[in-house]
Amino acid sequence: MGRYVVEETFEYLGYECKIIFRDWGGRCGYIKIPKDHPFYNESYDFCNQFVDCHGSLTYAGILLNDEESTNGSWVGFDCGHCDDGLDIEASKKYFPDVHSDGWYETWNRLNEGSVVRTKEFCEEELKRLALQLETARNVIEYYHVGVKEDE
Repeated sequence: MGRYVVEETFEYLGYECKIIFRDWGGRCGYIKIPKDHPFYNESYDFCNQFVDCHGSLTYAGILLNDEESTNGSWVGFDCGHCDDGLDIEASKKYFPDVHSDGWYETWNRLNEGSVVRTKEFCEEELKRLALQLETARNVIEYYHVGVKEDE
């Protein structure tokens, strides 16, 4: 996973959420899926059929350093797409040794018009995702749609 800093952890609609700043200069948002949710241990491709978030979900699994990983799996999105700018100031703050060769500035110049996805952006996106996960849970449980039946 490389180096990262957990910028924020919060709960929304009963879902644990984490915003992580990565050493490559961007953020990722993760949300914990509890064992009783139909998406528990499902692939992000499966989950993407039911939810929409920035760049789509790009991760499903257990987060590193999650002591309670047996109580839930995680899904997440990243802010490292071609239209996402890199947060140079946060990079300097968290990883001063990495920010030395001008790579971040070069990325942002090559991707002119890209937008730095802030911690606040990721927080709002995670809240929106939590609402969609809860809605999907209710629909799937009501209609028994698209989930594996117990064998």
